[in-house]
This record gives sequence, C-alpha cells and structure tokens, in this order.
Amino acid sequence: MSRRRYIPLRRARLSWGLTQAQLGAFLGVSENVISNCERGVSEPSLAMGLACLLVFGQSAAELFPACYESVQDTVGRAAAKLDEELRGRSDPASLKKRRLLDGIRERSVPLAKP
Repeated sequence: MSRRRYIPLRRARLSWGLTQAQLGAFLGVSENVISNCERGVSEPSLAMGLACLLVFGQSAAELFPACYESVQDTVGRAAAKLDEELRGRSDPASLKKRRLLDGIRERSVPLAKP
C-alpha cells in the first residue's frame, strides 16, 4: 500500500486540529488504527468510512481514494460481466438488471489520477 493513499484522512484530521487519539475516539478505534490508515499500512473498515462521513462530511471516496478505487474496480468488473451476460435479452428481469447497471455507472465517482 502506498504511503500517499490516505493523506486526505490526515489532512481532514489536521484541518480540525484533531489528534489521532481524538479522531480515533470519534471513530471508535485506537490511535494506532488511525496512524496505520494514514500511513497506508491498513485499510479503513466500513464503520470507519461511515463514521468519517459523520465527522467530516466527506465521503469514503474522498477520504480513502485508494480503497474506494479498489472497490469501484471490483464492482465495475462485475458490472461489465453482467452486462455481457444480458446482451440481447429483453425479458423483465434482464431489463431490471440493466437499470441497476445504469445506476452503478451513474454513481461511479471519476477518480483523479496523481
């Protein structure tokens, strides 16, 4: 994992003058967990991502871009596979799944490349 991966979390924390221990208290994790996430040693949990949204008003995509990119890639590959399976099909179930795929494409966040 790259050291630069979770710099947005560190920036958000520092912009509010929080220590790692204080942010950890908000998120229900130890100071060590915050440190590891900021340094790119470990990835955040879902609960951490949701708590960060409450604390900072920023999405997981903004605060944990590398983790979000990995998830988005996984979802995108699965969506492409399902799209291929649905080609040429127009039954109600297939049309419903196509609407889901359209929603996935609409919700995908364009990722900035460094």
